[in-house]
Amino acid sequence: MSRSHALRRLAADLSTEHPGCRAHAEYDTSYREWTLAWTDGPTDDTVRERLPVGEAIDLRRSYTHRALAVAAIELSLSGDLGKVGRRDRWTLQNALTVHLAARTDPHATDGRTGALADALLDHLGQQHPDPSEIAAAARGGVAHLLRQPSADAAGEGDGDPLVMGPAEYLTSRYAKGQAALDWRDRLATAPAAELVAELVAATADEHLDAAGHLAVLALLGQMRADLDRLEDAALTRAHAAGASWARIGAVLGITKQSAHTRAKRRASGRPTRSSPQS
Repeated sequence: MSRSHALRRLAADLSTEHPGCRAHAEYDTSYREWTLAWTDGPTDDTVRERLPVGEAIDLRRSYTHRALAVAAIELSLSGDLGKVGRRDRWTLQNALTVHLAARTDPHATDGRTGALADALLDHLGQQHPDPSEIAAAARGGVAHLLRQPSADAAGEGDGDPLVMGPAEYLTSRYAKGQAALDWRDRLATAPAAELVAELVAATADEHLDAAGHLAVLALLGQMRADLDRLEDAALTRAHAAGASWARIGAVLGITKQSAHTRAKRRASGRPTRSSPQS
């Protein structure tokens, strides 16, 4: 098989194997060199392994706007985009391409990251935004791309990755200082102690709407479930370490019989309310 046929066959295979990947092989008569170029798809190393043995080919991988937006979102959420010292065009663009270098089919990312990437591109409102513009937009924070939960009784918006969860909504509304910056930049919810303070603030907020009050109830339910699991583990380990049921009951503010009963009910998967209720 000739070199030209082998390279064009490889380009066709890459386009078939990786949906959305556009690959082509071209020969530069001036430099007498072949170039294999493709968009998104496999990594350079993966393509290099499939080249004809001994062939020196110029490999050029580029990225779609969707893939670049995915990189911008991931770097923003990890906090790494904010660490980019210089904000010039090439530095920002390089941060995205370096992040994507080891990723296969980065444009195909779904879930919240994918939804945020799409929302970021929609926010830019340009048909062909510059990679540095994509990075700069994400560097300024991505919290504004999310939507507050609905108070619809039918659960409108359930399953939408762009709708804030209870802790996120309360953080967005009440967080201050560093917690507010962490939310804006990285979608980091407030620490547990601050969330409790936000719950207190929310319940006293006369202007909080129905969606906000539902977020309070949902977060309380989540926190109660987390406390139940934590108490279950602590109770089991305390007894395994030698603590008597009488001593465990005294710490929980219940009788030793109730403490033993609670442990058995938890072990069987039956619901048990947190202390001091049995």
